[in-house]
Amino acid sequence: MIRDFLPEYSAAHQHSTEPVYTILRSIVIDGHEVAWIQLEGTDLYGKQYRCYDLYCECYFTRGIGWDIRDGKATGLSGDSCIKKRVATFLRHCEIQQDIQSRFPFINLILSEDDLHCIIYELMQQLKTGSFINDQFLDGTSTRLDLRTLEFILDHPMHDIYEKANALAAAKKIKLDFNMVYACKKPSSKNQK
Repeated sequence: MIRDFLPEYSAAHQHSTEPVYTILRSIVIDGHEVAWIQLEGTDLYGKQYRCYDLYCECYFTRGIGWDIRDGKATGLSGDSCIKKRVATFLRHCEIQQDIQSRFPFINLILSEDDLHCIIYELMQQLKTGSFINDQFLDGTSTRLDLRTLEFILDHPMHDIYEKANALAAAKKIKLDFNMVYACKKPSSKNQK
């Protein structure tokens, strides 16, 4: 488990600007832990920061995610653990169940108002550091990928994209290709 690997990992990285890792949510898949983690620290310029990212225990395991070379800790692996993708899939299923309980026919009929409400709600969750997908969150900017919405809503991408473009044209969201960067609060009559 990640907590078991953190002391050795932190000790090996003590001379770097390694952050403090706080596990916010943990998912164990076949005995392998994947966690949504808050990182807090000081950057190279002395500025405090807080951010969030998805890690698996591979990252913190000596000989797999890192090792000592020439007396210094160094990273070994990329970011390709299949368990991280499974954890993201399971989280998307949770969000999908929640949304479909409030918007029962969302996979069949998606209105612009419903999409606006859903985007707003997910953006608010991202702002508080909630685990929506495996994208790094720097604590200041949030972004929501429309491809994530495609899976969560179980709705065709072309329709999501069309409605998202209409919301952008109406200045309700800020959209750059497939990424939503900002969302105005929907009127209270549209929220569910």
